[in-house]
Amino acid sequence: MTQSSSLTGQRRRRPLPSAPGHPVAPGADLIHAGELSGPVPGLVRFAVVVATLSSFATALQTNVDTPIGGFTVRPEQLCTVALVVAVAASPIRDRLFREAAKLPAMLFAAFVGWNVLVSVFFAPLFARSLSILGWLLLDYFLFICISGLPELRRVILRTGFIVTAVSAVLAILTYLTWLATGRHLGMVPSEVPGEYSVRLLALEPNILAALFILWGLLALFVARRATRFRVPLRLTAFLAFAASFVTDTRAATLALIAGLLLYVVTMPALHRVAAAVWAFLAAAVVFTFSFPALSGVDRFLADSSLVDFGTGTGSYRVDTWRIALDDLDLGAWLFGLGTNSFGQRHLERTLQDGTPGYLGNLPLQVLYDSGIVGVLLLAGVVAAILVRVNRRRLDLAAALLVAFLITATATSSLWFSFVWIFASLGCMPPAIAAAHEQPASPTRPLRPTLLRGRGIHQW
Repeated sequence: MTQSSSLTGQRRRRPLPSAPGHPVAPGADLIHAGELSGPVPGLVRFAVVVATLSSFATALQTNVDTPIGGFTVRPEQLCTVALVVAVAASPIRDRLFREAAKLPAMLFAAFVGWNVLVSVFFAPLFARSLSILGWLLLDYFLFICISGLPELRRVILRTGFIVTAVSAVLAILTYLTWLATGRHLGMVPSEVPGEYSVRLLALEPNILAALFILWGLLALFVARRATRFRVPLRLTAFLAFAASFVTDTRAATLALIAGLLLYVVTMPALHRVAAAVWAFLAAAVVFTFSFPALSGVDRFLADSSLVDFGTGTGSYRVDTWRIALDDLDLGAWLFGLGTNSFGQRHLERTLQDGTPGYLGNLPLQVLYDSGIVGVLLLAGVVAAILVRVNRRRLDLAAALLVAFLITATATSSLWFSFVWIFASLGCMPPAIAAAHEQPASPTRPLRPTLLRGRGIHQW
């Protein structure tokens, strides 16, 4: 990409190819140019932004969403449909077919197809499996749509960071409002009697906590390599981590600890001491202003065991997992019992209104629903995505994967759109093909701004 100058003795960059009428922005690397079929239409760009925003609004009311045709339809599902239609109706629709022919998408399609097949034969109530199967199918289309739009990586990143920071501030204010006035709008009852957990527009606090942890870790890792806006990115990470505590989920705390440990371990040795000092100060601030509000420090310390499976919710989850494992015979271990079928066989033990049981453990639920075959297919999807991740981002991919798996032990989040937005980001090439994203002009060069996301393209 470089050649020597005989006059100056310096190395200069050879100009990169660009599409007709769309010169490459200065300093931008054009990756996989042959796979780009033209500029991304504004409608597609808008649909991607809305889809990213909707991942924070998985439910408009607690356990109540919009019923259409007997099925529960959530905001993120409608936004995914809109994105797929926008891409399919645009001149870049051929990218869908290119992404569908790649290994991660092919394995994902096989996973969805296997779940359909198993559900048809083994699920007691196939209609109740159909809603999750349809959700997984939408996730598949979301995955191939976003994976085929590498130019919009910065759009997704800046949208995610902004909505994360705003949601984190709202979550903290919601919690403080409850402490001051007793009003619990945007909250649900906690496992501790008289206490509430923040969920905002998420389906449950566990989902909101996972969003905060994953986007916070992403902001922290991006800030490490960013040339600009490191302070806003780190502030976003701090707000997200602080807000995760007001969701009152132990899995999120464990995921945060694991993610930060990986962040520290993978950073240059000279920076580890400074990172440890800042982490200690941040933890002290969060502990001082958040935890004492939980009816006293003594009560918090008495009830804060992160790995207590002998009492309370921990004991209930373990009992539920044992019931699920008892349902598995040899055939079920191999092939599964049907998607979302645990609730078709068991009722919620803590309620007397006939509410279907909830397994709430993603690894076990995948095994229960689709057997070892389904587990291997899903593991293949993850492996195929990791193979495509640039080596400079493997530390980030490892931190996000570990954090997600920890949070997934508390809730089955596989079919939520934020999971596949992160997976799509991992499948994108290591640099943004900016030829179609920000056409440059010799008289009006691009200026780095936070809204344009310049300075974070190295991620």
